[in-house]
Amino acid sequence: MLILIIMSAPKILYGYVIYTIVVVIKMIDGIIAIDAHVHVHPLGRKRYGKFPVLTPPEMLLEEMDRNGFDKAVIVNAGSVVPELMRENNDYVSEVVKKWPNRFIGFAGICPLLGSVAIEELERAVNVLGLKGIKLYPPHGYPIDSPIVFPIVEKAISLNIPIVIHSDFQSLFCNPYQIARLASLYPEATLIMAHMGMHPDLFLLTPEIVKPYNNIVLDTSGTPECPEITFVYSIRELGVDRIVFGSDALYFDQALALKKLERAKERWGLTEEEKRHILGENMARILRI
Repeated sequence: MLILIIMSAPKILYGYVIYTIVVVIKMIDGIIAIDAHVHVHPLGRKRYGKFPVLTPPEMLLEEMDRNGFDKAVIVNAGSVVPELMRENNDYVSEVVKKWPNRFIGFAGICPLLGSVAIEELERAVNVLGLKGIKLYPPHGYPIDSPIVFPIVEKAISLNIPIVIHSDFQSLFCNPYQIARLASLYPEATLIMAHMGMHPDLFLLTPEIVKPYNNIVLDTSGTPECPEITFVYSIRELGVDRIVFGSDALYFDQALALKKLERAKERWGLTEEEKRHILGENMARILRI
C-alpha cells in the first residue's frame, strides 16, 4: 500500500515559489516492511548450475514496490575464492550506496579463508559500511567447528548480526549445529535462515532453538505451512525472534508474503505479531 504523506501544487507566497515536498512511504497494512533475506547480482545466476535466475537490483526494487516493502537486506553467499568474496562485497556495497534508503548490505564471508576472511570482514564493515555477515556452510565447513569461531568473535566485537544458511539434510548447518554455536557464543546474534527447510522436520526448529535467545528465525525458503512458519514459531519463541524473509529473487517475494497473510487470515496471527515479524524485529536488530 502506498501512502502519500503530503502532495500539493506549487504556490506563490510573498514572491517566492513554494513547492510542497511529496513523501511516499511503502507499507503493508500500515506496517513498515523489511525483507530480511534477498539476493542481488549484476548478471543472471544459475541455480544448481542450470536454472537461470535474473537477480539485478532494479528488478528487485520493482518487486519491493509492487509488494509494499520499504527495505530489504542483501545476504549474498559470497565465495570460497578470496578475490570473488571481495568482489561480491564490493558489489553489495555499491548497490547499497546507489539505493541507501532501500537496501541494507551484509557481507558474504567464508571462514575457510582464515585470516583473509577476518580482514575482509573488517573491511566490509569499517570501509564498505555493511551491517552484518552471511555464512554459507555448504561452502565446506561445519558451522559449529572451530574454524568458524574467529569469525563469530569478530562479529561480536563489531556488534553485527550473522545470517546462517540452515538445512536439516546438511552435514554442515542443520539447526542442531547452529543451536550448538549459539550455546558457545550467547553474545552473538544469529539469524537462522530457512528454519532447516525440510518439509517435515522444520516444525522441530522452534523447539530446538528455544533455549537460545540469541537465535532469530528467518522465514525465507520455508515450506508452504503458514501455521508452523509464523504462528507456532512466534507462540513458541515470542514476538521478538522471527523475521520475514523471502529469498527474492531466487524465490518469489509475493508468495512469501502471501504465507504471512494466510497466517493472519486463517491461523490467528495477530496484527501485533505480524508487525514484529514484518519489520520491527529486523529494525531492532539493525538499530534502524
